[in-house]
Amino acid sequence: MCEERTALCEISCLIGQQVNYIGRAGNMLDLHFGEDVVVTTRLGTKTVGTYALHVQCPWRIINLAKKGIHLGSLDFYSPSDKVKADKNFSYKSFTWDVRGQNLFDEKAQKWFSGLEGVTVTDAKMNRFGDAKIDLSNGDRIEIFVTATDEGECWRLFLSEKSSINLIVDGNRGL
Repeated sequence: MCEERTALCEISCLIGQQVNYIGRAGNMLDLHFGEDVVVTTRLGTKTVGTYALHVQCPWRIINLAKKGIHLGSLDFYSPSDKVKADKNFSYKSFTWDVRGQNLFDEKAQKWFSGLEGVTVTDAKMNRFGDAKIDLSNGDRIEIFVTATDEGECWRLFLSEKSSINLIVDGNRGL
C-alpha cells in the first residue's frame, strides 16, 4: 500500500466506506466516510460519518475518465458564480470565508448531491504523505503534502471516539 513506512499508511480503513459528507471549517477540507454516527461536542450533538478526514494542505477531487477537476483547495478563495453575477460584485470586497460565498461552497454541494451510494474503492498513501482515495463513481480525492516542517497537513480519525488513526505532517526526512 505504501512505498515505505507501512505503519503510517493506515488509510485502507476507508475502503468500502461510503462518502458521507463534504464541508469546510475555514480553509480546512472536512470529508466524512462511513455510516452515520451521533457525536456530542461542546456545541451539542451532531451526526457525522464514521471516519473524518481533515485536510489543510493542497488537494483536489478529479475524475480521470472525464479528464476534469470537480473541486480544488484554491476554490476556497474564489467567489461563487452567484456572487460574481451580482452587479455590485468587487474582488476588493469579496470575503472568501463567509458561508456560501466561495466557489468551494457552491461546487461541493453540487458534487456531493450526486454521491448517493458512492463508496471508496481504493485508498493509498505514499512515503511523502500524499494520498489518493478512489471512489466507485470514478472520482479520486488527491492530497498533496507540500510542507517540510512538523505542521499538520492532514489527519484521519474515528469521529465517534475522536481517536486519531493518522496525522500527516511535512516532516518526512531526507
